[in-house]
Amino acid sequence: MSTIHKYSRDEFIPKRRKTIYSRSRSSLNIRTTTPRVDTSARPLCTAAGPPAGCFSYDIVFCVSGIRTATDDDGTRWTHTKWYTISVQADGRGKVYPKRLRHFWKGMVPTKAPLATLGPHVYSFGGVNISNPSSREIRESYRLRFTPQVGKEFVPVSPMLYGRSVSEISVLGNKIYLRNSFSQTPPLLHPCWGEVFDVDNGKWEALPNPPNYPFQYPESIVVSAVVENPERVIVAYRPNAHYSFATFYAYNVRHRSWGRLAPAKRFLHKLICDSWPGSSVSAGNTLYWIKREEALSDDMLFIAYDLDLNMWLEGCLKGHGRFFYQDYGILDEGGRPPRFFHLEKQRFCLLQFSDETDYIRCVVVHVSPMPRMKTLDIEVVCDQKYAMERTTCAALAFCNIVRKKIDLEEKSTIDLEEKSTNKEARGANYGIRREKIDLEEKSTNKEFKKRHFGEPSTLNLA
Repeated sequence: MSTIHKYSRDEFIPKRRKTIYSRSRSSLNIRTTTPRVDTSARPLCTAAGPPAGCFSYDIVFCVSGIRTATDDDGTRWTHTKWYTISVQADGRGKVYPKRLRHFWKGMVPTKAPLATLGPHVYSFGGVNISNPSSREIRESYRLRFTPQVGKEFVPVSPMLYGRSVSEISVLGNKIYLRNSFSQTPPLLHPCWGEVFDVDNGKWEALPNPPNYPFQYPESIVVSAVVENPERVIVAYRPNAHYSFATFYAYNVRHRSWGRLAPAKRFLHKLICDSWPGSSVSAGNTLYWIKREEALSDDMLFIAYDLDLNMWLEGCLKGHGRFFYQDYGILDEGGRPPRFFHLEKQRFCLLQFSDETDYIRCVVVHVSPMPRMKTLDIEVVCDQKYAMERTTCAALAFCNIVRKKIDLEEKSTIDLEEKSTNKEARGANYGIRREKIDLEEKSTNKEFKKRHFGEPSTLNLA
């Protein structure tokens, strides 16, 4: 007689990392993931080249000090030091005791937004303290940092309008600037945004969003650039106490504005008071990081899927205190880390230690889980780099080194991304027209059979 084996429930549960589900105050599920850096079985990146499945990211960052200078014309400059690091994203967590040496140091316009594209770092605008009618300047500069470092920032085409502390994004071979922390009267600063083409060195004004609030630019709560398709997303609310906003999208290729469907969307309460450009985009999803008091040493990730009109949350344990350090009474709530996108679903967090003797880089993989309204967050690597001492150092800028895209390569990438997105959506959400048609046909057959019986066969002989 054969023995019947009774399977337990645990035999069918796949082994996965331990997760804890809880309820946040915003009534959304928070998925708390214990950081995992288990790389014992993974091959390390060596000088001979990274093995399969191992990626390396080149990151450039800028450290600003307290020393400033003012030109005769009133332009304010800040002393900076520039560094590069190579992060082995799938490698073992390491500590690099050899102190990083800056590849360039010098003066950069104060409050100028910065961006990297190709072998250059770009600086746009700044402030002029001697001109009371227009404090923002139009001057733009760039510095070559690879393969050979330039001696200084050299001028490029000036912007159409003066700007400072603008939101800046890179999309393809163009750099987009939106908004400005402007002290210029709105009637003298009518241009909301402009775009710089690095190939021809020309500027082009972006048309203002529909119903753009000139008198109340602070009503804008979201301003970001997304891909697939390439769009500029803007959302503003009629009142600071409103929990919803109207979303608009600027199609880069068609150069026209339109409303998202639906246009009126609810906002997450923790991003209502954020700077509009504080979000980081990956695909058609926007991401924010926050330090919630109720989460103690955890870091809260907030994501908004524009296509699904859905807010997602997730927690990263054990990193909140370091990345949101308190640098004194002037920094209430701590100084936030630098947060930027690497590729696909990978992001980077960069922050100084308390005594600025080393800088810490954490790469995380964030996976949206729409059905559970959560984010699954996994630490890919956690590395530390010793730094040369700098008095009152602050991270003024950091980002991945972006390569310029050729036109032929760009068209190929667009086709691949469209096919990949179509397959992913069909697999994850069941949005396939053929499957829906088959289900409808089978349902109609059952309905007819149930109510009208089998079709009769007529013998006409």
